Amino acid sequence: MHRRFDAINIIYWYNNNTKKLQGAYEMKRISLIFMALIIILLATGCQNGVTSESKASESTTENKEDKASEKLYKLNEEAFITDGDGEKIYSLTINSAESMDFPAEYAQDMPKDTKKILAITYTFKYIKEDEKLDKLFVEPRSLQVYDENSLSVPYIDYYISDFYPLNSDLFMEEGINPGRSKETYAGYALLNETETIQIDFSSETFGRELTFEVPLEVK
Repeated sequence: MHRRFDAINIIYWYNNNTKKLQGAYEMKRISLIFMALIIILLATGCQNGVTSESKASESTTENKEDKASEKLYKLNEEAFITDGDGEKIYSLTINSAESMDFPAEYAQDMPKDTKKILAITYTFKYIKEDEKLDKLFVEPRSLQVYDENSLSVPYIDYYISDFYPLNSDLFMEEGINPGRSKETYAGYALLNETETIQIDFSSETFGRELTFEVPLEVK
């Protein structure tokens, strides 16, 4: 009888302790799972934080570039072409813009419907040497000119030695070295009366665009 009782007690003790061990194991397993979830959440949060900061930085850079391309530069205001790091490579300045009549004997040499000639004086400066450039030369046809009604004002690709501004020696230009600047001028054909003009300049080399808005002087 006592042996049977002892056997029953042993079985009870075994079952009871087994349940305790299983319970402790379950608690430990749950704790480990909980800790793993916390670590995953923290790691994800950090990664998202870095990603958000990176996106914010990229967005800020893009906004700065957009604002730079949207800015309207004024007369005698120096505008800069920059590289991918924001370093100033060269600059462009519109010094003057004036309209003038042209002699009747030159009418046949002007673009069709030319009312007056537009003379634009501008300065380009090579600030920092860049491997993408050998020498710097901003040719007049790279300036896209528009009147106040957004009508294109074509460049006059014609040389007249004794008539300003068609006597420019730009066709002899070879470009300037870093640290140098050059002021020059060129002639364009005004097809309509206008009080202001806009000048677009685009650098395909550096992927930058500049726009100037200047008043027109009448000579």
